[in-house]
This record gives sequence, C-alpha cells and structure tokens, in this order.
Amino acid sequence: MVIMKRTVLSAFFGITLMSSCCFSQENHPMHYQQTYDKAQTKLITPTTSPSVDRGVDVFISGSVIYWNSRLGDFNVVQSGHSIRDSESNFSNLIETDVRTSVGDNGSHSSSNDLGFKAKVGIALEHDGWDSFIEYTWLRPKTTDHFKDDTFTSTMDHFRGIPFDHNVADFSSGTSEWKLHFNSALWELGRSFFISPKLILRPHFGLKGVWTTQRFELQENDLQVRSELLGAIITGSYLVKQRQTYWGVGPRAGFNTSWQLSKNFSIVSIWGITPLWGNFEAKRNDFLTSVDQELDIFNIRLDTLNNEVVKMSFKNHNVNMAYDYQIGFRGDAWFDDDNYRIRIQITWEQQLLSNFNQFIYIEKTKPTDDLAFQGVTAELRFDF
Repeated sequence: MVIMKRTVLSAFFGITLMSSCCFSQENHPMHYQQTYDKAQTKLITPTTSPSVDRGVDVFISGSVIYWNSRLGDFNVVQSGHSIRDSESNFSNLIETDVRTSVGDNGSHSSSNDLGFKAKVGIALEHDGWDSFIEYTWLRPKTTDHFKDDTFTSTMDHFRGIPFDHNVADFSSGTSEWKLHFNSALWELGRSFFISPKLILRPHFGLKGVWTTQRFELQENDLQVRSELLGAIITGSYLVKQRQTYWGVGPRAGFNTSWQLSKNFSIVSIWGITPLWGNFEAKRNDFLTSVDQELDIFNIRLDTLNNEVVKMSFKNHNVNMAYDYQIGFRGDAWFDDDNYRIRIQITWEQQLLSNFNQFIYIEKTKPTDDLAFQGVTAELRFDF
C-alpha cells in the first residue's frame, strides 16, 4: 500500500514538472511580447493634452507668486542678561555683573513679497509625453529694529582687545536680511486618466537653484566688559555677512487632478530634489565710535575704528529641496478641444534644508531651513 502511494505521488509530481516545463518553453517567452504588441494597438491610459492638427502643440504660462519667505528660526539677538547697572568698582563688577531677567530671542521677521514664474513647454508625440522649462524669481527683504531692552548678539563678537572673552551687550540695533532667489526646472512627464475622474502625472527632471543672501546687524550703544582693561567700554558694532549658493540635482514626483467635471478639478503637485551645490560665505565686523581714551599695547581705543573680523569659507554639500502645491484648476477648451486656456490657483510651499551657512565665531552653527509659502496664480495657454 505504501509503495503504491509513493508511485502515485511520484507520477503526479513528474507529470506536473513536465507540464510546467512545456508551458514555460512554449508560452512564457511569447507572453511579454504578446502583451507589448497588444499595448501598442490599444489605448491603456488616454492622455489629457490637446492635439492640434496644424499646430505646434506647445504651451506657455506665467505665474504671479505672493510668498512668505523665512530663514528658519534665525535668531539675531537675545535679551535677559546684562552687564549694565553694575557696581562702579571693577572688583565688584566681576562678581555682580550677571543680571538675570526674563528674556527672549529676537528672530528676524518673515517677508511677504511678489515674484513670478515663467514656463514654456511642448506636448510630444511619443506616447503623449510632455516637457517644459520653468524659471522662478523672488527678492524678499526684511528689516527689524531692537530697542527698549538690553540685547546680546547670537553671532558673537570678535575675541581680542577689548573683547577678551567677556560679555558685550547693546541697548538698540537694526538687522536687515536680503535674499535673491532664482530657480530653474526642466521636467518630463505624462498626464493620463487612471479612472474616469482621476488624472495622474508622474514626472522627473533637473532642478537648479542659485541664491545670494545678505545680512547686517548694527549694534548701537554697545557696552563691553573687559577684564584685561578693568573697565566697561562703550561704542558700536557692525556685522556684515554675505552668502552665495548654487546647486543642481534630479527632481522626481507626481501630480494628481481630481476631476469635479470636465473643466474643474482639485490638483496637487509634489516634488523632491537632492541638490548638490556650493556655499560661499564672507563675514566682516567693524568696531566703531569707541569713547574711552585708554592705552594698551600702544593702541588708543578712542581711535580704534577698524575692521576687526574678516572671515570666509566654502562648503560643498547635498541639501534636500521639497515642494508641493494644492489648489484648484479651471480649463476652458476651444476649437473642438484643440486649444486650451488654464487658470490655476494653488497654495505652494517650498523648503530648502540647512540653508543658514552664515559664519558664527564660537557658537554652533544653526541648521535653519529656507522656507517659502504662499499663493501661486498661473495662467496657461496650449496651442
């Protein structure tokens, strides 16, 4: 009985194995070819771009952007400790100069500015692909004033006479941040229906970014406690920084269009880019208007009106860039759906990671991100 069962099982597995080999040899090599040939004659995912019989199948668009720009939580000054109102005797000053109070971080404010985008593209004959080039221009600027408190700079001062590793504070000041932002994008994608009311557009391409940031901090009524000189020195201090950047990297993502009707839809646009680029930063500090007539090492501090910091650095790095849009789209079709005018209004956000590469003398450099958010209104014409 056992021998009979083994014989039946062996025969079953043998027949199964032979059938599998025959099927694989006869049918499998033709399976993909048959599917591929079938795909060439049957429209699987219909495209959405207009097609003009005697046109050029190109499109142009312009966008007005109104974005809020901010360099992360970029703290400029701090309050909450002071060397003022200390004892006039310097020995007592060493012991009693720290005055703890409720303080705060003074960050530079964000900026709301107008900019623009310009785009030109073409609808390709190859399987309904499309491609475009887009340029973005924005020039934000912020100015902040600090007063009615006692502040210290978060960027440190130079360490030398009269700043021999001691506390310096100021009672008023002004900071200014400027940004020249430019980006260019080349993209290749395909827009198609994946259901009767849903359109998908996967895409990839290249993105480039080049920027210039400038920052200035003017500290007025500066007071510096110098252990070396045994005195408190007054004056003013100016920090000037400039940072340039260029970067390029591959960008990939996808768009969705949720069709409320033929002409109206809710849209989303997503993209991510690892930017490989180069930062160059320069810092120059100036100490001016020192009042004391103290002599040390043959330097008269009342005549010290010099550049006291001059630093620069270069750094290559990979910074991630993220962007997305969510909003509404309306299409108007003409000439038997051969021409199209599109109006699209979205809320857009872009983030470039670790974009604060300003020079800090002693403190750890912060990892502030450069962020944009706001309204993008686009007008597009396909012809």
